[in-house]
Amino acid sequence: MPNVFISYVRENSALVDKFAGELRRYGVTVWLDREQLIPGMRWQQAIRKAIRGGDFFIACFSAESAARSRTYQNEELVLAIEELRLRPTDRIWFIPVLLSEGTIPDRDIGGGETLNSIQWAALYENWDEGIRRVLSAIGISPQTSGRPDTLTISEPARLEPEVASAGELPMSIGPTKDSEGYSNAKPQDWLYLPEYSTNMPWHEGVRGTQVLPIIDLDDEMIRVDAGPGTGKTYGLVRRVQRILHPNGLNVPGNRVLVVAFNRVIAKQLQKDIDERLANSPHDGNPVIQTVHAPD
Repeated sequence: MPNVFISYVRENSALVDKFAGELRRYGVTVWLDREQLIPGMRWQQAIRKAIRGGDFFIACFSAESAARSRTYQNEELVLAIEELRLRPTDRIWFIPVLLSEGTIPDRDIGGGETLNSIQWAALYENWDEGIRRVLSAIGISPQTSGRPDTLTISEPARLEPEVASAGELPMSIGPTKDSEGYSNAKPQDWLYLPEYSTNMPWHEGVRGTQVLPIIDLDDEMIRVDAGPGTGKTYGLVRRVQRILHPNGLNVPGNRVLVVAFNRVIAKQLQKDIDERLANSPHDGNPVIQTVHAPD
């Protein structure tokens, strides 16, 4: 997955957090100074390393940034322009974004060009379209419907399909073996789910059926093989809701552990799960931590 450095001014922190959240939903790793810089770090060196090592540099401009007479964003732009001049001109790396009406700074980037020569995305004009354009620039093509076409679900056991009134779901089950050694070497085209109710809160707003296996299968282990924007986190959050809900599995929150690979993803999962559980009855909140968190 691509990793991006986002440059901005403090006045736009809330909007930048929303922007970063949108990117993370599609699997993008986002570098934000407020999240990555910790006490004791040499922050200038860390920022320089993050800019040079990032797959993309996103510069957020706004009326607030234009009004600032002094800001460290200017230093970040200097470092980014130095890096940009070392990179091929036919490859996207520097992505300007307008958070509010205004102009891109007319900074020289060499070869008779300025930052204004680089096409920008105007989030303030149309947020969803702006996000789509940014994702496209970094090599991600989200579904216009906001939902995936397919997911690949690989079950480690219990491969026998269950025919239910919910009908057939367009899925592909990858090669694996059940407890008796039966090999499903040739992927199937359809997955059958037990009957489910669209009145249940964890199904609320679900469009299409592609994430239902993540939400509804009772298997203790499900491996999901899917690319960015295919609904993995969307399904996981609702699976947690179903596990905790009295009309679901009714498991106490202190017995549910959600593990993420890093604290940024863990923080986003915490936010998404908290929002989902805000009006959903449950006995305690789940534990959310990173892989390397202590017991």
